[in-house]
Parts: sequence; structure tokens; C-alpha cells
Amino acid sequence: MSGRLFLGVPINDEVRKKLKQNTWQSLSRYKKDRMTPAHNWHFTMAYFGQIPLSKLESFTKSLLSENWGESFKLGIKGYGAFPQMSEGRVLWLGVSRGEVEISSLAKRLRQLADDHEIEYDQKPFIPHLTVCRMKVPRNLTRLAEDYKVKQELPFIVDKFILYESIGGAQKYKEICEIPIGVSKDQ
Repeated sequence: MSGRLFLGVPINDEVRKKLKQNTWQSLSRYKKDRMTPAHNWHFTMAYFGQIPLSKLESFTKSLLSENWGESFKLGIKGYGAFPQMSEGRVLWLGVSRGEVEISSLAKRLRQLADDHEIEYDQKPFIPHLTVCRMKVPRNLTRLAEDYKVKQELPFIVDKFILYESIGGAQKYKEICEIPIGVSKDQ
């Protein structure tokens, strides 16, 4: 594989459409920065970069054979930024519900990568959906105050995907879809 690999939780089309409607006005001022195309919106669980083919097959088999537990509800609401709102380089939307569950899933996925001796980005996991990468750091505090995502946009997390990113604005390639059990809420 020539691209960069990562595990991510996709958002469904209904939530994607509502997010676009709810965030377009606030994000339109950042068109000259690197907006994440809506078709690539997801929550990254672990970023690997390149995985040697010798390890990828066994890792994928393990992902598919593992019991990942119950599906869960994740709610998207509110802007955040890395490294911080006052000098943001990466603008994102955070979660209002399901943080414990998604964090636990990310921890398990990273442990499985460790078990397979696959390197990944070691930054602490903060559940977020990247919407824009700034060309230069910006104070995004006012954006968060003026354009609050007024209502939580919930969806059921019932899968995660091993993606490949080739680069540019093209859609990420889905290498493998891994199901999560049926939620008791449904």
C-alpha cells in the first residue's frame, strides 16, 4: 500500500448533511485554508502511516475476528482546536455523548496495533472530527462562541473502517470495514 493508513469511525450521510448545513456559515470564511471535504469526515481512532504488507494481513484478520462489544451512540457538538482555540491550527468538532465508549474503543485498537508491532501516532486520543487545517495559526475563540453547533447531532457507531489516504481531496479508500455489535438502545 502506498498511502497512509488509519482507523476511523465514519459518520452517516444524514449526520453529514446536517453538519454541512449547521456549519457552512461559520466555516465559509476559511475557504482559503485546507477544508476537509465532507465525504472524508470521520473520527480517527489511530493513525498508522504506512503498514508493511507483512503485518497488514494479520492485523486486518485480527480486527475482523475481535469482538468489539456493543454499538453506542455518539453525539457531535461544539468546536475545538489544536493546539488550542486561541492559536488554532486544526479546527474540529467534538463529542457531547459517547466519549467514554469511543475512547475505550480507540484504546483497544491501539493495544491491538501494539500486539502486532504496528507503529501509530502516540498523541493522546481526543475524539474529534477535523473540519479545517489552517495555513497559519488563528484565534478561533470567537468562532466557537458565535457559531455554536446548537443541537447535538447523534448517530449510532456500529462500525469502524481501516482507511487509506492517497492525498489531496479525493475520497479515502476503504480497505476493511469492521462491525461493532448491535446496541441495546435500538
